[in-house]
Amino acid sequence: MKTSSPREHAFSILHQVETEGAYSDKLLQVLHQRAALSARECAFVNQLVKGVLEKRATLDRHLNLVVTKGVASLPTRIQTILRLGSYQLLELDNVSRSRAVSDSVTLAKKFGHEGTARLVNAVLRKIAASSKESTEQSTEASEQVPDWIHDRIANQWGEERCRSLLAAFDAPLPLSFRVNTLRATITEVQRSLAAEGWETRQSAIYGGALIVTTRSGDKKLHELSAFESGLVFVQDEASTAVVPLLDPQPSELIVDLCAAPGGKTTMIAELSRDAASVIAVDPSSRKLCALRANCERLGISSVSPIGADGRSFSLSRPADKILVDAPCSGLGALGKKKDLRWNQTEEKLSELIPLQLSLLRSALKLVKPGGLVVYSTCSIDKAENEEVIARVIDEGVAQLSPIPSPLQVGELVCNGSAIRLWPDLHGSTGSFACCLIRI
Repeated sequence: MKTSSPREHAFSILHQVETEGAYSDKLLQVLHQRAALSARECAFVNQLVKGVLEKRATLDRHLNLVVTKGVASLPTRIQTILRLGSYQLLELDNVSRSRAVSDSVTLAKKFGHEGTARLVNAVLRKIAASSKESTEQSTEASEQVPDWIHDRIANQWGEERCRSLLAAFDAPLPLSFRVNTLRATITEVQRSLAAEGWETRQSAIYGGALIVTTRSGDKKLHELSAFESGLVFVQDEASTAVVPLLDPQPSELIVDLCAAPGGKTTMIAELSRDAASVIAVDPSSRKLCALRANCERLGISSVSPIGADGRSFSLSRPADKILVDAPCSGLGALGKKKDLRWNQTEEKLSELIPLQLSLLRSALKLVKPGGLVVYSTCSIDKAENEEVIARVIDEGVAQLSPIPSPLQVGELVCNGSAIRLWPDLHGSTGSFACCLIRI
């Protein structure tokens, strides 16, 4: 069915997250680029989707007070509609309560039947009629994630740090750009963005990144002149700290073993002045198409995309440097990717570790003796980071290498060979990166 209203777009995204394990940020990005919505409407969809995912535990608690058998007993579509409606009623002061209820009923009629529409109407009217005094309960950060995530973080980093991290995950993360210095300077890009109502500040983590502080005007992201002209690449601020560890140089053979959609790959090309030989490896042909499009928009010619599994990839000659930006649980990105709170499981995390080890071992075989391998994740979990590194060092194939660049922000530098970004300390996604030398 054709979707048109912001609430229906939000419902569609939330339903795909719930039933297909889809990533909300990717769906929102596509929506912003393709939907016939204004910038204000897109912002409302964004607010609804992220808010429902962030507050899901609290919303379900309120709903369970008025749904006889509990919200989980209802069809998935109706669960999503009720969460969407109750979020507007409980969390958004600038939304008409009658509109929130009536639009939810309309969705229930479209994606359910008259009976479920009556149920949605009755449940949301009860929530709307409840005063905040009678419905508000403790909404500590630990209640906004599944118990296993809270327990795992607390066991590794302590209860006090766990609460600090979970609270940071609920704080909004600003949009960040990496400036394509092959085409423009920081100042030139800031002026271009400001002319269209987007004010920015320079990142304290990587000087070539800009953090959006204010947006005005009706232009969407992909309509900005700086974006259309390939002057910027939308990239998480924390991820911009990883590629400088490679210290990419002209004439080097550098492999990005998990490359698509190309944020770190194109950064490797940029920092080497588009004069290195950069091989971008990824098994997904769809993602490689996106990588090629990104290279074309940025004016980068030194990247060679190759469809392959990094675990079995081979080279005709050893690489000078390799980046392994490994698939991970995303436990450092729970603020940005709020759907991970409910789609990720401890079992899935455990299954990722053999993949991470295999990719890192493959990289250490592909790089020349004495060559550099940088391993990174967007996780704060020790099993995916320190323990993976310890395993390959114990195997006698690598040793830790000092950080080659002067990165240091608070507790950014760890043990001289690894960096870690913390959501609560740096206001960014949580991430880890480590430098290894092949023995």
